Amino acid sequence: DGRQETRGHGYPMPVWGKRFEMQAESEGLGTYGSEAIVRGRILSIAYYLESIQE
Repeated sequence: DGRQETRGHGYPMPVWGKRFEMQAESEGLGTYGSEAIVRGRILSIAYYLESIQE
């Protein structure tokens, strides 16, 4: 999700994880609540991308 650097990847990973994390933390959800929100939003993106591929 882009929050941790991946070795040998060659270029930056997508920034969605960090962006969603900052947004969830600003909503005052706490550490565990923020993580659940981040994972849910990223999963939604993955499901959307899966749905539009042939």
